[in-house]
Amino acid sequence: MKKFMLGLAVVAACGIAGCSSLQVANQQSLINNKALSTNGTSIAHVNGSASGLYFLKWPLITGSTTNPGGIDFGKPCDVTATTAMVTKKAKELGATAATDVVSIPASSMLLGPIPFLFYWKSTNVSANAIK
Repeated sequence: MKKFMLGLAVVAACGIAGCSSLQVANQQSLINNKALSTNGTSIAHVNGSASGLYFLKWPLITGSTTNPGGIDFGKPCDVTATTAMVTKKAKELGATAATDVVSIPASSMLLGPIPFLFYWKSTNVSANAIK
């Protein structure tokens, strides 16, 4: 019974822990067709987010920043990895620059049987892709 409960807990953690996404608002979807920048041709606005479960400072199950929508084990989902995901997508769209990069990291301690051990960390990075 204990093995079953442990297995169930692992499956539940995998289902809720790792999450990442990448969204693109292209030039046609912008309101009133306004340019994102005066320094070149606007291509798109790119937003990426990743989050995951950490034990103290070590990542356990996180959203994949190399394969958005997937799950990674032991890889961080920090500002550096999420920025790399966003700028890679901007480059794939044909951008020569990513401007107005904004990042928002967040961390919350998970209260449980033993507090101060497990954390839910997330990052959100957005940028304008310019050519």
